[in-house]
Amino acid sequence: MSVSRSWLAAKGISTRKLLEELGLSLSGMSWELDTQEAGITAARLDSGWFIIYFRNHPYQVSDEEILAEASSHAELIVSCFVEEHTMYSQAWGFSGGEQRWTLWHDPSEGREHLEVDGTPPECLPAILRANLEKLQAYHRQNSFDVDTVFSVPIEVCEALSGFSYNMIPELIDPCLTLFPTRRKS
Repeated sequence: MSVSRSWLAAKGISTRKLLEELGLSLSGMSWELDTQEAGITAARLDSGWFIIYFRNHPYQVSDEEILAEASSHAELIVSCFVEEHTMYSQAWGFSGGEQRWTLWHDPSEGREHLEVDGTPPECLPAILRANLEKLQAYHRQNSFDVDTVFSVPIEVCEALSGFSYNMIPELIDPCLTLFPTRRKS
């Protein structure tokens, strides 16, 4: 089944400040990340990263202005959006109050398509190379319906934060449910 997910990972910012910047509030309920069917959940990883995960929820983590502002209070914020049914993926990186980079894969532009704006993280070249090598291996086997470059933005975010939408991390805190509120003025 195809999924549409988005998430962000933040390091070096208090939970309270991050939620305030993003216009989110804690609901006071906790869930297992892999069993919640809808909504927004959050958890802190052992690594210190705070994850906000959007599952089947219209709220998306792609407002560059809001994320840039939130990053002025953080060491680093990365966010990712995945649309499996179209194999579209996009990732952003923010720090010091600015958007530092954006990566996106749009398969309608070709299976090897990857746009890069800004100064991407140092892990990008190795991740891209590995995925292009996988793609070439599939082509040698006459498997032309595979799209490995789709994984590049996802794997960059995972390399930086230790989280990806297709895995359940070990958590320090239980997952907390969140709900949108009015963003600070």
